[in-house]
Amino acid sequence: MNDTERMQQLLTARHPCVTILTFEEAEAVQLVRQAADSQGLELLEWSVSSGLNDGLVAASPGVPGTEHPAAALVHLSTRNDRLVTVFLDLASHLKDDRVMRLLRERNPARRRQWAGPSS
Repeated sequence: MNDTERMQQLLTARHPCVTILTFEEAEAVQLVRQAADSQGLELLEWSVSSGLNDGLVAASPGVPGTEHPAAALVHLSTRNDRLVTVFLDLASHLKDDRVMRLLRERNPARRRQWAGPSS
């Protein structure tokens, strides 16, 4: 099984959070793009410099006000659709109590929402 197939498997299993630790960021993001695209899932990409933007469209406009990870997570909590979000360099923000609380609150709700059979 190659890396793309493994990522597709993780997405199919609806894991709420997958961590990729790598020095090869561009390759890792491309792998997630391919896996999300193959399953027809929307992909959002977050960075501290641009906030949330469409991860499948190059140079797409960002969602205003989502440069802080807590703001991005609040925005994501308003979404009810199934999607994949790539957070770049999030680790240093995990010391922020708001970010951790939003991550904790977001994931259980998503697990319950996605608990049904895959479509």
